[in-house]
Amino acid sequence: MELKKQSYLFNFYTAILLGLLLCCLSVKAQKIDTPANNDLNEAVLIKDLQQANIDSLVKIKLQQELKAAVGNTKKTAELEATLRKIERQDSLRKVAQLKEIESLKKTTKGFPVVLNVDTLFYIYTRTGSFDAKERAQAISDKIKRIYEDAFYNPDSLRINSLNDNHDIIYKKNLIVLTIANLDGLWFGKSNIALANDYLKTIKNSVAEERQSHSLINWLKRIGLSLLIVLVIVCFIKIINYLFRKTANYIIHHKALFENGLRVKKTQILTSTYLEGIFLKINSVIKIIVIVLIIYLSLPLLFSIFPETEGWTNTLLKWILSPLRTAGAAFVNYLPDLFTVIVVYFIFKYILKANFS
Repeated sequence: MELKKQSYLFNFYTAILLGLLLCCLSVKAQKIDTPANNDLNEAVLIKDLQQANIDSLVKIKLQQELKAAVGNTKKTAELEATLRKIERQDSLRKVAQLKEIESLKKTTKGFPVVLNVDTLFYIYTRTGSFDAKERAQAISDKIKRIYEDAFYNPDSLRINSLNDNHDIIYKKNLIVLTIANLDGLWFGKSNIALANDYLKTIKNSVAEERQSHSLINWLKRIGLSLLIVLVIVCFIKIINYLFRKTANYIIHHKALFENGLRVKKTQILTSTYLEGIFLKINSVIKIIVIVLIIYLSLPLLFSIFPETEGWTNTLLKWILSPLRTAGAAFVNYLPDLFTVIVVYFIFKYILKANFS
């Protein structure tokens, strides 16, 4: 009986472990399969685009034949029927493509193209052997090279088009990025329209970054930083002066606590010890105020320079998040506090009424 019970337990736990293992493998397989499925869907969409391009060429040829077949009723009818069929197929294909794109958008992650700390745009689709992440990194590196070019000229950035592929080129030899395949379709616009948008974004971003990092702006930022530091130093001097005054007040007004701290006739703290406590409290408050002023001024200093601007929100978050949490906790506790107060006064008056 005991062996049978042990065998049952062994089989039970084995089944559980196998179930967990299968679940893990299933999740892992889903994670692995998602990019593959995305690639497969992209391949289908690219094939549809290629077919659409072929159909466009066929339509052009048919339209030319239609013009040449004026007067031939039978041939005209056949050509018109063929054109309508192609247009109908093209319309259905576009609807299917839009649905597929919407499906891909739910599972596809965009990768940012950045210049310094600014995000210019996102890349979602692959090109050739480059996936979206590699494309975004390569484009970012090339835009960085353009930004660092000592002889940068915005007119050197232009679009070179071949069929429906559009290259953004810098100085005739640097292909910054290529817009083709699904790029335009992903954003619901033509590839040439997207290429123009990207070109404008790159030009504006490079110009803004070069302007913000110019020597004159750097000198302005340094001057502003020195001014802020000077103001902070002045504040600290004022705080030191005020707390020195309070310390002197404590020292010269010992009469306020000459009896020390007593509970009835028992002396808990002597006047000298009590004076020392007040002086230490005064010093601690002074240090806290100075630290807070310095800490709160750091985001202001960091926001002046583009490289450290991103730290501003982080520093503010470190101090504001706990305060926000504490405030929310206090507000949430208020109903309970009011309940306690009401109960206290009710019992107070009940007891008072009973013993009066």
